[in-house]
Amino acid sequence: MTLSIIKKMMKIRARILIVILCIVAVVILAGILVPNTKLSGKHYDDLESFLADGGTFNSEDEPPQTLQDNLYLRKTLGVRIALRSYYVPEEMFEEYLAKEIAKHSQSKWAGRHAEDCCDPEYELDDFPMDLPFDEIIDDYIGDYTVIAYSPKNTGSTANGLLFNDVTHRFVYFNFRSM
Repeated sequence: MTLSIIKKMMKIRARILIVILCIVAVVILAGILVPNTKLSGKHYDDLESFLADGGTFNSEDEPPQTLQDNLYLRKTLGVRIALRSYYVPEEMFEEYLAKEIAKHSQSKWAGRHAEDCCDPEYELDDFPMDLPFDEIIDDYIGDYTVIAYSPKNTGSTANGLLFNDVTHRFVYFNFRSM
């Protein structure tokens, strides 16, 4: 081989190496800058700031403001997850629970524990146990009892309301895959 051919091959290899390095750098930078399910999220102390930043909840599931003590919103690329947990004082718990159960009595999942919400015929209806519930509650979401759970659009959208009768905590979630 002549020297000019070797120089051309070296230039081609250098360009290929530069392109590969640029692709790797873009992927790493995107992983750092683009929020994903594990890295992004925002906590709120009040409903107004939560809603102002794009948080959404079914109006019929809105608890009285005196009951809320924790809000959480998570936005990601291609997925929108809104989670809320709130505590109901013991003296109000039974009445509040009865009211919520009456509102959602048509839910086929009502009365089951979250971890038991699995429909063998429709896998996409399974309860989304992988949502970041651990960031708004201190206990296991699978132990919560479902009041309402509504998967839609073959699992790309879901919302639900659950409660824990030991801690008197309620959890509402809204999940939407875009």
